[in-house]
Amino acid sequence: MIKSFLRKLNLIPHLLLSLLFLTSCKNTKQLAYFQDLSDTSRVHYVDLYPYEPLRLQPDDQVQITISSTAPEAAQFFNLMTATPTVPGSGVPGGVNMPSQSFQNIYAVNQQGFITLPVLGDKQVAGLTTDQLQKFLEGMLKDYLKDAVVSVRLTNFKVTVIGDVNRPVVVPVQGESINVLEALGAAGDMTVYANRFNVKVVRKTGGKMEVAHLNFNTSQSIQSPYFQLRQNDVVYVEPNKNKGMLGESWQFWVPVVTSVITLIIVSIGQFHP
Repeated sequence: MIKSFLRKLNLIPHLLLSLLFLTSCKNTKQLAYFQDLSDTSRVHYVDLYPYEPLRLQPDDQVQITISSTAPEAAQFFNLMTATPTVPGSGVPGGVNMPSQSFQNIYAVNQQGFITLPVLGDKQVAGLTTDQLQKFLEGMLKDYLKDAVVSVRLTNFKVTVIGDVNRPVVVPVQGESINVLEALGAAGDMTVYANRFNVKVVRKTGGKMEVAHLNFNTSQSIQSPYFQLRQNDVVYVEPNKNKGMLGESWQFWVPVVTSVITLIIVSIGQFHP
């Protein structure tokens, strides 16, 4: 009877290890990106959704710098900001005067306007940075010779949250970032992430758009939401197995297996 009991106990660790192995195999298959692409071809070509440049919107911050062959005249069209001076660097007589620099950062108000020196209020919401540059250069022809306008969006950022290794707000240099690049900045998705349903949350006007991307297939690259826009949020939801196969479960399986093994060894020593 004792031998039969021992044989049954011996099955427990094997059953637990088999369950762990099968579960690991299932989860491993779900971790791969773009599973529809064959491994037999060295290079795959996937058509991208036509690129659409960013368009300015309320609450954006844009840097506009205006220059020309007459620097003295151009400075009247730039936004001058006073900055504190370093003590001891004042003019003779011991009076420190604040220095001045051109920050040229303009906030787009809720009506879509910015206010420029000399030129006044201008509607910019809906324009790309290239369109705004050409628009201002055309207006400045009456004031400056050979005017050169530089326009740059300064508050382009995206947020990555959910089942990633490092939730993060990603400041973007330039005007282009896609979901894979944002996930890379967040340390990639965890093993518990649902790669079938990555959400991109985007505010457009008075509404929130929620798009669903499946990164187990290459079709996600073809989505218009693959390229991110300012203030987009990428949310990676957990898969259904996370509650059952979380860190605590993976911790206790080897512990329980070890305890059962010790019990079996102990019984075997006392009952030869």
